[in-house]
Amino acid sequence: MAEKSFPIQPIGDIIIVEQVTEEKSSGGILLTGDYKKFPCGKVVAHGPGRVYTTYLDASGHHLAGQVVPVSVKVGDYVIFGKYNSGGEPIEIDGKKYLLCREGDIGGISNIGDQLRVRLAVD
Repeated sequence: MAEKSFPIQPIGDIIIVEQVTEEKSSGGILLTGDYKKFPCGKVVAHGPGRVYTTYLDASGHHLAGQVVPVSVKVGDYVIFGKYNSGGEPIEIDGKKYLLCREGDIGGISNIGDQLRVRLAVD
């Protein structure tokens, strides 16, 4: 599934996340520097799910496949971490996205809104 205006339909368990790249303070000031590192975004497209196969006999010639659907949906706000965001950053029409697998996502927002998350700075 994908947003109506999104030009790509992912396959398998691929998910495309529109990355949050900037944030304004409550007073309207644009935050820069380390505040620009946001490990979260909005799901704009995803594939149907991953196909898992199992050998049916000892010879290994017969396989049964089962599609396990992805657990996110278009419009969900998600978070991913520094080490589990094995996705590939891409840019489409000037917007930044992250192309990743479902396993790269660490969680889904329970509040159904944009997450206010920053990477912790030492």
